[in-house]
Amino acid sequence: MSDEKTTGIGQKRLSDQELEIIKKQLLDSIYADIGKSVVKKVLWIGGAVLLALYAWMNAHGFDRGPHA
Repeated sequence: MSDEKTTGIGQKRLSDQELEIIKKQLLDSIYADIGKSVVKKVLWIGGAVLLALYAWMNAHGFDRGPHA
């Protein structure tokens, strides 16, 4: 009999090192997706705030410049 651990259905069990590598890759992928989502939302909110500020300034006469 071999020293390899199996799952009972003939598949080799992953070593702790292999599991750690897979876990790290999975977490890196999840964190990257979360980061992209957060950045996208921040940019949308920032754009909406800038548009609202522009509209407010336009409505209150701030669009004429210093010599109008």
